[in-house]
Amino acid sequence: MIRSAKFLIPPARRSLVARPRLTRMLEEGMQAKLTLLSAQAGYGKTTALSQWERQCSCPIAWISLDKYDNDWNAFWNCVLASIQERIPRFGQSLGFLLEQESAASIDSAISAFLHELSTISGDFILILDDYHVIEHAPVNESIRYMLQHLPPHIHLYIATVQIRNECIF
Repeated sequence: MIRSAKFLIPPARRSLVARPRLTRMLEEGMQAKLTLLSAQAGYGKTTALSQWERQCSCPIAWISLDKYDNDWNAFWNCVLASIQERIPRFGQSLGFLLEQESAASIDSAISAFLHELSTISGDFILILDDYHVIEHAPVNESIRYMLQHLPPHIHLYIATVQIRNECIF
């Protein structure tokens, strides 16, 4: 069972210093498919996203990734469950597609997932926090494919401590 704590947006402390330039840059990310926040651990990526989320007017699905998500099924089931936290009926027909990891099933699952995303009305944000824990090539390949075909009203925000050569970007 996926723990719903993975989908909770971390609370922003009231005592934080306002960073209007960073907030403005995150808002500008709404004009793109992908917004990447990359900095060393402790530099405030999660905090910045959490602060920005509080003033964002569209729904956000958040996933705090960990080492257990470095697997095709675990990763995509987390993504699906996170979106279902915001849109309960989202992707009800996708579960069986996420059970296998063959090239054909990956293509079918991501295509079906993209179709489901296209049915969301209005802007929607998916935040993948701590993406650096994901090293599994099929997950990175599926994210790369998703980005190439992402509907224009869906926005992916990725926070990571590093960008590896084999990464999706």
